Amino acid sequence: FYEAPHRILDTLSAVKEIFGDRKISLSRELTKLYEQHLRGTVSEVLDTFKEKAPKGEFVLVVSGKSQDEIRQEIEKTYVDMTIKEHLLAEMEEGLSKKEAVQKVAKLRGIPKKEVYRESLEI
Repeated sequence: FYEAPHRILDTLSAVKEIFGDRKISLSRELTKLYEQHLRGTVSEVLDTFKEKAPKGEFVLVVSGKSQDEIRQEIEKTYVDMTIKEHLLAEMEEGLSKKEAVQKVAKLRGIPKKEVYRESLEI
């Protein structure tokens, strides 16, 4: 999104608070002679602006969650569940038993055979 120079520091601080210290790309003066791009974590870009005040309109792009962050969030949801409970939860979401077995095995990083054996008791 676009951001004015007088608000960019507050915006970056808000991004860091809400999304964490994610990677960002900050560009200014697009299509002009003095086009500039800054890439790094929010903290790194904020440190850059402590040395030199921001000037010009900015375009800010914030990276999405990494695969590790997504995996950790998913793991938190089933870490206290047994395999059977996890299968039942997936089936309640509308998955067939076969689909639930595949998904649970993939999410937990265990062999499908192991999950399938547990599914036979449901």
